[in-house]
Amino acid sequence: GGGRWRRRRSSAAQARQEEREKEEEELGRSCAARALRCSFPGLSGGYHGQAGGGGARRLWRLRWQRDSRGVSGAGAPEPRRRRGGFGVAKNLCSWAVDGKNCTVNEHVSSTLQAFHSAKKPIGLCCISPVLAAKVFPGCEVTVGQDKNVDGRFPDAETASAIAELGCKHICKNVNESHVDKANKIVTTCAFMCKAPLHEIFDGIGTMVQEVLKLV
Repeated sequence: GGGRWRRRRSSAAQARQEEREKEEEELGRSCAARALRCSFPGLSGGYHGQAGGGGARRLWRLRWQRDSRGVSGAGAPEPRRRRGGFGVAKNLCSWAVDGKNCTVNEHVSSTLQAFHSAKKPIGLCCISPVLAAKVFPGCEVTVGQDKNVDGRFPDAETASAIAELGCKHICKNVNESHVDKANKIVTTCAFMCKAPLHEIFDGIGTMVQEVLKLV
């Protein structure tokens, strides 16, 4: 009898644990949905796992398409500060070593050109606008300011290098983005500016919203 009692007790405890995990999962989904709605008011619906989450699913699908095809620089920091990794400047091209004389990975270059030819919008942030400067001569991009304003833009010389490549650099604050309507390229400086994370978040948010407008 004692063995059956212990088994029933163990089964009840397992059921309670599963119920708690399910409640935590639902709470997490609810929080994610609120975060999406606050960050991107234009999106309607709930979390991508809930019914009625069409807007959220559209955002997640767009992000997956962008990231999986190498079209967006997902916040790659500039070489000087080494905050995290800087895969765009080191792996997707050789800007970290060669500057404006860098080469762009052939798969990245062909993907960008394919999007451009299909008139699909491209979103690039942080150092990744240099990819557009190399692949699309004459395009307009921003990596922030062309002067080290208040010490917030330690790599302002990147703007000059972009101009030397025959492109137009547009000075923007960290919470802003620039839209090159002719080429459907949206850029923001992100970690190229020494700024609080919430300002960087705002700038990337405007980039995402502008990309969505061009879809």
